[in-house]
Order: sequence, then structure tokens, then C-alpha cells
Amino acid sequence: WMGRLVCSVPYLWGVCVPWTARGVARVPNDDTDGLSVEIPREKVSVHFSRASGPGGQNVNKLNTKVDVRFVLAEAEWLPQHVRERFACLYPQRINKAGEVVVTCMTQRTQHDNLKGAFRLLQQMLYEAAHVPKERIPTEPPAYAKERRLQEKRLRSLEKTRRRAKWEE
Repeated sequence: WMGRLVCSVPYLWGVCVPWTARGVARVPNDDTDGLSVEIPREKVSVHFSRASGPGGQNVNKLNTKVDVRFVLAEAEWLPQHVRERFACLYPQRINKAGEVVVTCMTQRTQHDNLKGAFRLLQQMLYEAAHVPKERIPTEPPAYAKERRLQEKRLRSLEKTRRRAKWEE
């Protein structure tokens, strides 16, 4: 990762977002297990609009809400298995046109919401790229089975004692 560069897109002048020199957004994550998923800037559309919720005059004056969109089926920059897993994990993020929509309006500034949207998208892509290990079913050991049966017997005996008390 080369570091943070100031984006040269006119409506983002002065916004320090994690772009590399090739125009690729990268958000480092400590839990990546060595996975590297890059988001090419030319394949992603970013739109700003007015955010809702509390904020006083600020929400009426500034376009701080960020929508990051891309068409999942046309995202050749993602491997096929990542696209399929992303569609399975996040169907609520895909609209009828097949676009992935990530929205962020938690902060008061465009800059922070832009970083938050790309960080959320990056985390979702890492989750989709990470294939969990298959669980190998195992048998519980004999002592665990015996302990479970002993606890069941004791619990049954306790319930039987309570019942006998009420029947008298």
C-alpha cells in the first residue's frame, strides 16, 4: 500500500482518501489474512446527496451522504467466486439493476463519509473473498457422552422429586 494520496477528481479536491497512484482505492484492514482486494476508481461511481437525520442546519446545507455504486456482474476486477459469494452474503445491498449500493451518512463531513463508505465496501469484499474452512464433523469423546448422560439423569431425578412432592 503506497499511502494516502489526495484525489484529483474535481468534486473531491482536497479530500484525502486512500487512493494509490493508479487510481485504485485500497483500505487496509488488519483482519485480511493476506487478501488484497482493490477497488478501481473508474469502475465505481460516487454520488453525494443531502443526509437525513439530526445535524441542525448542517444537513440542510451540505451534501454529506455518500453513495458508492458498481454493477456486480460487470466487475471484472473481482474474481468470479468473490462476486458469487458477495451476492449470497449481501443480497440486500444489490438493487434491481444489479448494482451494489453502499451508503454512508454517519459522519458530518463528506470526507469522513467517503472513507466510511469505502471502508465498508472493502470489509464486505474481504468477507466475500475469504472462504471459510469446512468443518470436519467429529464425535464427542466417551467421557463427554458419559458426563452428559449423568447430568441428564441428575436433572431427571430432581424433576421427579419435585413431582412426587406435589402429588402427595
